[in-house]
Order: sequence, then structure tokens, then C-alpha cells
Amino acid sequence: MRPATRSEHTPVIRVAQRRLSRSVPAPIYRAIRSTWRALRLWLPQSAFERRYDGLPGPVHVEDHMLPDASPDGIAHYRRVGREAYTRIGEALEAVGHGWNDVATFLDFGCGHGRVLRWIRTEQPHIALTAADVNRQAVAFCHRAFGARALALPADPDRIRLDGRWDVIWLGSVLTHIDEARGLDLLGKLASVLEPGGVLVFTTHGELIPERVPEYGDSVGRAAGDIRIALDAGRSFFVPGDAFEGATTFHARDRLRASLERVGLPPVLFRARGWDNHQDVWAVRGSADVGSRAEVEQAGT
Repeated sequence: MRPATRSEHTPVIRVAQRRLSRSVPAPIYRAIRSTWRALRLWLPQSAFERRYDGLPGPVHVEDHMLPDASPDGIAHYRRVGREAYTRIGEALEAVGHGWNDVATFLDFGCGHGRVLRWIRTEQPHIALTAADVNRQAVAFCHRAFGARALALPADPDRIRLDGRWDVIWLGSVLTHIDEARGLDLLGKLASVLEPGGVLVFTTHGELIPERVPEYGDSVGRAAGDIRIALDAGRSFFVPGDAFEGATTFHARDRLRASLERVGLPPVLFRARGWDNHQDVWAVRGSADVGSRAEVEQAGT
């Protein structure tokens, strides 16, 4: 039997979306996507779920974290989700806690539950909250993993959080928000941590050559400027467009200094600690967190 090709392992819906996005103008594509999202509410949700050996719980067919459902693709999806679980455990250890001390967990930017499924599986006692701008993804995490659903506004400045959590995970979120708004968001999230709680988040701390194609054409065109900025200790923001999301690269020393300035000194740092790609940071919550204006005024 011939080996399966990548396209044979790619969910049919995602293949159709990619082909359509490349063949019609952006406004028309957005209109079609909007219509499709309305229509799918009338279809049984089980039609959008698949199960794979080695993965706890269902996987949504529109989970873009699993673009390739081949054995290698599934193994990578599993490894990255498990690695996040491990890094969160290390952050808890850094502040003298363990998973048994955690009663509440917020996955901020949960997507379709690549990480959340492991928290549910390994720590079933924890009350989970799934938050994302993608309402369909949040609803899926509620249905599949019993998480409280928290739909977020697209504008980070409009986010208001109702609740407090022992652990907040922010995986690959600051990688798409400009530096100033990202710091504001960290302060907002840190302020809703329970005493002794930890906020664990990831950033792009360097431009890894073999990863550049994954970021899209915008980052590829700006690659030289990104490297210059990071080498000079400056962060760099690449705006998104109709087909590519925005991407942010955080200079490590600059980010560390900014966190310390606003009262959030890191308790954990792992360079390329997630998927040998994104840096992993953890901070402890504080009631006295500085604002974006204070950071900007300090000239970071």
C-alpha cells in the first residue's frame, strides 16, 4: 500500500477553506465563512468531531492546531499539548505548589482544547474555564471537556474577566498582540489570580529560520528587520491581513525588564520551552500591577 500524502490526512473542511481563500477576493471569502458559521449551527455537532488513538477526547475538524491528521501530525499535536501541561507543572513547583493545590484553571486562548484536554484528563478535580474569541471553539471545549465557556471580545482592551483562578495558561496569545497591549493583558490576567496563583504564557523570543514559512509571507518579508530589532533588544510587531494573523516577537531581556517594572518578576523561564519554538514564562499574581502607560513612560 502506498504511503498516504499530507493532503489525504488533512480534514476536508480545512482543505476547502484553504482553496477558497486563495481563489476569491478577501471580502467574498469572509462573507462565505460567515454564512458557513451560521449554517453549521443547524448541523449535529458530532459531525465536526473526530477521535484519534493517543488523544483524550474528541478533536474538532476545524482545530487548526491539527492541520495534518497523519500519525506524525497527531503525535506532534499530542506532544505539544502534553508539553504545555509539563511546563505548567514546573511553574507550580517554582512557587512551591503542585497540581493538587489547583482548584481552578483558565485556558485563555483555548482554541479547540489542545492543552485543555490534558488538564481535564490528568487533573479531573479542577474546574476549567475555556476562553477564546472563537465562540465555536469555546462551545466545543464546554461540550467536550466540561469547561465553563467564556467568549472573549476581539479587542483585548475590552476584555473583562469575571472570576479568579489558581492557574492561567496563555499559550501563543502574546505572539499575536502588540507589545503594549500584551503587557496590559498580562497585568489584567495577573490581577485575577488567586493568592499564590501563577500565570504561564509563551512568546516568540527569536526568529527561528526553519519556522519562518509557518508564520506566513508577512513575516518572511520582514525577517531581516525582525532579526535586527531582536539583536538590538527591541520587540517587533508584524501586522496581519485578511489571510494571515499578526505576529509579535519579544526581545527576552526587554520583556523581563518590563515584567519586573510592572511588579511581575518571572518565576520561571524556558527558552524555546514549548515545541522547541516559543519561550515559556511564568509570573506570580500581584494586586499591585503596573499599567501600560507606566511601562511606556519608563522607556522600555
